Amino acid sequence: RKHPRLIVVADDVYELMVLDVGLEHVPFSALPGMWERTLSVYSAGKVFSCTGWRIGYCVGPAPMVANLRSTQSCVSFCVASPFEVALARAFDEAVQTNYFLDLQGDLRRKRDTLVTALDQAGLAPVVPGGGYFVVSDTSRVWPDIPPSPPSALLDERSYEERRDFLVCN
Repeated sequence: RKHPRLIVVADDVYELMVLDVGLEHVPFSALPGMWERTLSVYSAGKVFSCTGWRIGYCVGPAPMVANLRSTQSCVSFCVASPFEVALARAFDEAVQTNYFLDLQGDLRRKRDTLVTALDQAGLAPVVPGGGYFVVSDTSRVWPDIPPSPPSALLDERSYEERRDFLVCN
């Protein structure tokens, strides 16, 4: 392997929010040779529209999950045991009631409504195939605002010489 110590922490919180027919979420851990190197992080709060619960879970090879669990008590800040029980029941119920398919349809309708409104307002939306965020190109509405600066990763200037964000007045 070119990078034998590479470990991937994959943000898979939107795996069940694929909105368009024909698209599918492909977890990083499903790529050839990546299961044993990947911790996949999921958010039950996003999937069940209860983000205030701040509850999720992680999937990966047993040794990596064991290492993660050893730090858990130092980084958790709000999950109570009853939420864990509620989450287990919610997943069981979701499978029985086709909740995940309904969620995709609901989010697709909401996305389409928002995209239509943004387009009608001249805000050229980028139509996402999943998740629940929509971004828009505002250059037609506010042409005088300069584009964002290049990525900090590509910027060769020193940190003191560059701005990595725009301040709006």
